[in-house]
Amino acid sequence: MTFITTILLILSTQLVLAQDASTILQRAKFLVSSDDHLQAETLLRESIVKFPENSEIYFMLGKISTLKGDIKEAISSFEKSIEYDPKNTDKYEALASIHYNALNFEEAIKNYEVAAQVAVQPGLQLYFYLNIINVYFETNKGVLAKKYLDKAKEITPDNFDLQFYKAMYLNEIGDYQEANALLSKMIENIPPIHGNEKYYFELGRSQFYTGKYQEASKSFKIADKGHYKIKVRHFKPSFLISIANALYDIFEYEQSEEYLKHALQLDPANGQGIELKTKLESVKVDKRKVISTLRTSVENDESASIPVDKYSQLANLLFQAGEYQEALLTLDKLLQEKPKSIAFLLLKAICEKKINMDTDSDVILSKLLKDPYTKGEIKARVAIVLGMIYRKNGMYKEAIKSFKSGYYKNYKNLARVQIHETNEEMLLSKTEE
Repeated sequence: MTFITTILLILSTQLVLAQDASTILQRAKFLVSSDDHLQAETLLRESIVKFPENSEIYFMLGKISTLKGDIKEAISSFEKSIEYDPKNTDKYEALASIHYNALNFEEAIKNYEVAAQVAVQPGLQLYFYLNIINVYFETNKGVLAKKYLDKAKEITPDNFDLQFYKAMYLNEIGDYQEANALLSKMIENIPPIHGNEKYYFELGRSQFYTGKYQEASKSFKIADKGHYKIKVRHFKPSFLISIANALYDIFEYEQSEEYLKHALQLDPANGQGIELKTKLESVKVDKRKVISTLRTSVENDESASIPVDKYSQLANLLFQAGEYQEALLTLDKLLQEKPKSIAFLLLKAICEKKINMDTDSDVILSKLLKDPYTKGEIKARVAIVLGMIYRKNGMYKEAIKSFKSGYYKNYKNLARVQIHETNEEMLLSKTEE
């Protein structure tokens, strides 16, 4: 450092010390407006020597750090600002906002909640509660928003944004009738233009699950823009049929039929849908005579080893007929002959899941999933069935991990849906604790 630089620094510091905090802040704001962030920051940091407990100086430093993209320093400055002015809602909002942008969503919610507690005006309290609700929905945790929906309702039950969030919440928890009733009234005042996609998406969602398929199609057509395209895709026939086919492949016939029903309501002439419908109808055909004939055949078979093909056919028929205990007995015989058959192990695991049998199927499937020889579609099926078992047993984190392993070709969409539903169940279980 040169002699002249040292003198200038001393003079600058003395000038700062001679000014009051208000003058320094005004000067700093001018420098920021002139994009001279470095000089503004230098001025404010030097002023801390004289005003170590001035909240506004730290607040201004937090804003400058935010502009610079220095998240860590911005958080530190905003926290220091709150320490010396704990009743100022602007400072909690700034801290919540920086946490949100840094993906620290829990911290964002915590600071919005404190801001709501500190706020005196009901309108300001409502504003912060709506911010919390928005964070939950933006992070796919809308099922956790009820507490704040209730708080906001106590302030002003007829607020438009609040009514919409309530409708979103009703859709999240599956109360589609009430959501549809609320959204149908609201939509009368919402033009079908760009920027209003979210309203038409939620309306379409409520219409879809209440059987109003043609109305839902019209709503989704309006919503099918921007980032809502991905969400609308989940309600298109091709997506629904892909899930129905994947569920059929893992013997979840009832669930497969439910997805197919939605798809064919939207597109009755869909070729893939009609083909799957034929296969599902064959599953429901009365199989008692065929089962009886096949049983007689295997019982009279005098081969040294069991007739695997016939036993396999019998196990599948028993499963389709809902005779899960009998299917399990047949599968046990098959597994004595072919203990490493993935097809038999999968069907056995699904039978046990159907009758809530407490077994070690999850352990066996977990080993199969880790086996390097389990690949492709077979691995995807194993992963999804294992995930379903974990999910049914409330082992949500394990379920999600397993579903991610099933993210393969024709099983991708089913894996996505299972992950989403499992996340929602996990969140709901936490609210009930």
